Amino acid sequence: MKHKNITIIIAIYLAAIASSASALEPIASIPQFEKGMEACLKEDKAPIACLNTLLKKHHPQGESNSSELEGLTNLVKQWLGGESAVALHLVKSVDFGKVIFRRIYLIEDSAGKLMIANITYEKTKGILHLRDVQFTNHSASFDKLFDNEI
Repeated sequence: MKHKNITIIIAIYLAAIASSASALEPIASIPQFEKGMEACLKEDKAPIACLNTLLKKHHPQGESNSSELEGLTNLVKQWLGGESAVALHLVKSVDFGKVIFRRIYLIEDSAGKLMIANITYEKTKGILHLRDVQFTNHSASFDKLFDNEI
């Protein structure tokens, strides 16, 4: 009887792992992901919900850290206030071999304010996904960006 219960528990655990692993969708290409992010910000009626969905489906810990990702996109929501995003500008691109790809974007809103989006992509076993996502509008971060310290 004990072996049967352990087998059932292991089967449930493996099913949970498989379902969370299958939730991760690979990114076809960085330009395609950028287009999706820009479409969320500029064209979607609910840009923050769209951005949350986009980040969660491509981040390995998107489901387990969904509140952290939502916290990040809430920063974008607060920053936007009543304004809308009008552009996503790629300002810096650094590749570390063919494995890690770092992109820094400026998000511009309709009032002319700027926010930095710092996104790191990782390609392992031929699969491209998000590694790290950061949003900020602190002036110190802009200073570092212009001094090439980010």
